[in-house]
Amino acid sequence: MAASIDNQLKQHVPLTVSTSTLFSFVLAILFCTQLRFGLLLLFPIIVLFCFVAYRWNLSFKVVIALIALAAVWLLSFRLGIFLKYNLVSLYYIVTLIILLFAAPVPVVESKERLRVLMNCITGVVMVNNVFGVIQYINFPNDDSFEGLYGRFTVTQNGLSIVNGMLFVYYFIRYQSTGNMRLLWLSGLFLICSILGFYGAGLMVLLLALPLTFFRFSVSKIFQAVLIIAFIGGIAYYAMRSISPNTLNYNLAIIERFIDPKPETMPRKLLAIKNYFNGYGSSATDLLLGSGPGTFNSRSAFMVGSPSYFDVGFIKQEAQPPYFQNYAYPLWNATNTGPYDGFMNQPFSSLFAMLGEYGLLFTILLVSLAYSHRKTLLRPAGKQQWHHTFLRFVTVYLILLISIDNYLEYPEITGLLLIIATLCIQQIKSTQPRADSVSN
Repeated sequence: MAASIDNQLKQHVPLTVSTSTLFSFVLAILFCTQLRFGLLLLFPIIVLFCFVAYRWNLSFKVVIALIALAAVWLLSFRLGIFLKYNLVSLYYIVTLIILLFAAPVPVVESKERLRVLMNCITGVVMVNNVFGVIQYINFPNDDSFEGLYGRFTVTQNGLSIVNGMLFVYYFIRYQSTGNMRLLWLSGLFLICSILGFYGAGLMVLLLALPLTFFRFSVSKIFQAVLIIAFIGGIAYYAMRSISPNTLNYNLAIIERFIDPKPETMPRKLLAIKNYFNGYGSSATDLLLGSGPGTFNSRSAFMVGSPSYFDVGFIKQEAQPPYFQNYAYPLWNATNTGPYDGFMNQPFSSLFAMLGEYGLLFTILLVSLAYSHRKTLLRPAGKQQWHHTFLRFVTVYLILLISIDNYLEYPEITGLLLIIATLCIQQIKSTQPRADSVSN
């Protein structure tokens, strides 16, 4: 395997820094501005270009995953044929599975690739933030901080997530170099993440930090507690000063999650309850799933909801039973309003995967992905900052897809997976292994 890689290195024409900059800038524009709407059609093409431009191979494990996926889909026909639901869901899931099992080849210029992409994202998001601050000053409400990111799909929530990712990126870089400029950049992106007023995203960010930095030592635990307390304090006082109504709204959400009463239980929790009630009554459906896009995924609502994503050619009047009985009643035009935020949105990619693709496929996919990434990572020698950043991106993504349907939002999941794969490529390139394992 090592000899094969060496031969590929000799034959490959390297991606030059200028070409890398142009490609990275295009990625940053597509993932971090209103042009995100183009990802609905271009996402598979963008992923293909990443494989070619960055020189990624595919792990053989992807074949196992896709065969299992096809089997799950065919077996779901026992509950009825809902092709539009299936195809819309598979359009996203197949592309993400391919991206998940990317196996980057070590290359000399890999360090430039990661740095250049992060620099391009930084520049685009910084412009977004400048416009966002101006927008908020002119129209001070919790939805005005959007910049050039726009209101398409995840709206300013996505901008808040990307700002949170950049905050941690520059903080980790600061820890590695001690460069105060990086610390100031980190603080700036943290403030802009808070200005997105995405309470659930901020909670995920706060949870991701200890899971990223936690080590079994008193000093590390103490540092993690201090960081969380510091960020939590900034968020609390910033919201109280800038938008007290947003603060009260988020505190009310936390209270209803901590002490859910039957008459006021958030529909986010009701969706989880419905998963166990619905799929728990059938061992076959629990294990094999009800089929791609047939429960509470974004695809299910795109195809089956008349009031969401008004694109006629993908609509299908007939609704799959699990979507019709357990998801759609929680989120439709009759029971939602402009202030039905996180607590009443019955979405979670984790439970969408479990319901639509089944417990067996979900366990298989997680096992294959863990095995694949673990094989790629086995670092030799002292770990550097990009190991920590890779760990954060992985944890951040897992938490995000647990709280909402981010698995089907390429601007979030696709971007984080591309960054994670570039981190792996840098690790493999700077710490070559003599015992490279075939994928």
